[in-house]
Amino acid sequence: MKTKIIVAIGGMLVLASCKPTEAIDLRNTISANDEYLKDIILSEGSPEEAKLNCLVNDDFKGALSAIDKQEAQFDSLIQRTSAISVRNVKEGEALKRAAVDYYQALKLLHMADREEVMQQVITHGVDTTKIRLAQDKIFELLERKGKLFQQVYDKDEKMRKALDHFNKENGL
Repeated sequence: MKTKIIVAIGGMLVLASCKPTEAIDLRNTISANDEYLKDIILSEGSPEEAKLNCLVNDDFKGALSAIDKQEAQFDSLIQRTSAISVRNVKEGEALKRAAVDYYQALKLLHMADREEVMQQVITHGVDTTKIRLAQDKIFELLERKGKLFQQVYDKDEKMRKALDHFNKENGL
């Protein structure tokens, strides 16, 4: 009788100590995507760095090309994240949706630079009327970017909360 109880308790301990591998894989994939996101935005040699270097040198065509490359990287990240399977993972869909929403918000923020660069091209012209209009447009874009930054912060907070809830629900 004691042997059966010991075996039963041992079996329960083994089952209780098992972590859901699908949940761990999802969390690791989201973490890897966050690292890739840092590469898109912050790393040396990133399109963001190329864009800024081009802008310093008034190379607007190069800056727009860098923005195009960055957009392709964001699209790849969003598509890859959207394709993650979350079947049989508690709160997996909520975490995936929060991550996609966050990446999309960051993409919108960074793609707003395209219109700003196009207006900067106009400010380097000779027509003072067009220059003033472009400067006004840049000011409007900066106000819009402020709202986009707030959206990014909000989406980041939702993603962090989704990740915390995901970890709690999956015992991670």
